[in-house]
Amino acid sequence: MNMENNEVKQITNVLGGAFMPSVDSTGDIAFATYKSTGYKIAMIKEFKRRIRQNSDHASNLIN
Repeated sequence: MNMENNEVKQITNVLGGAFMPSVDSTGDIAFATYKSTGYKIAMIKEFKRRIRQNSDHASNLIN
């Protein structure tokens, strides 16, 4: 959710789900994902900078 204008956008497209997001002071987002092999930690690095450059879903930004 964009706190400035209350706009809501999907930023992941993860089969199985993305849970418990956390944003650090640099804008990196860490979250838990679930697959058939169990839970994993995923990161979207430099999210704020990258989302400005890419108007599409950020699912391609997951490292």
